[in-house]
Amino acid sequence: MGHNPLPWMNDDELRYRAEVPCYCGKQGCIETFISGTGFATDYQRLSGKALKGSEIMCLVDEGDALAEQALCRYEQRLAKSLAHVVNILDPDVIVLAAG
Repeated sequence: MGHNPLPWMNDDELRYRAEVPCYCGKQGCIETFISGTGFATDYQRLSGKALKGSEIMCLVDEGDALAEQALCRYEQRLAKSLAHVVNILDPDVIVLAAG
């Protein structure tokens, strides 16, 4: 799923796709948006600060507006990606895992 394009991209996601190529050589892969690296990259694009995902989540807990915006964008992208899979496969369950 990670190297399929993010569905229903908005204007910002289209810019992100052009600026942040996937390590597989393509552009717009879900992996570039929905991963720890993607989360950190999106936060850096918003704030200009390079932080790890765990550091961004600490800022979310503290009520930092940019960290909350990055998390909301991550959640929306994850939802779009999962909706795309559900529309195609109609699974009974979705198991999410990470490295």
